[in-house]
Amino acid sequence: MSFGRRVILDTGVLVSAAIRPDSVPALALEKALLNFDVCVSRDTLAELVTVLSRPK
Repeated sequence: MSFGRRVILDTGVLVSAAIRPDSVPALALEKALLNFDVCVSRDTLAELVTVLSRPK
């Protein structure tokens, strides 16, 4: 059985990357997407949608 290199990113990293494209979290996300299998849960995606849907 072969396993890919997997990584899980915290919701805070995803939020920071989304709102600040030139930030360190955005760079981390970019590197993760290029070099790893990024894994997420439904709960993480739901939290991300909730946070990004809030008014400023």
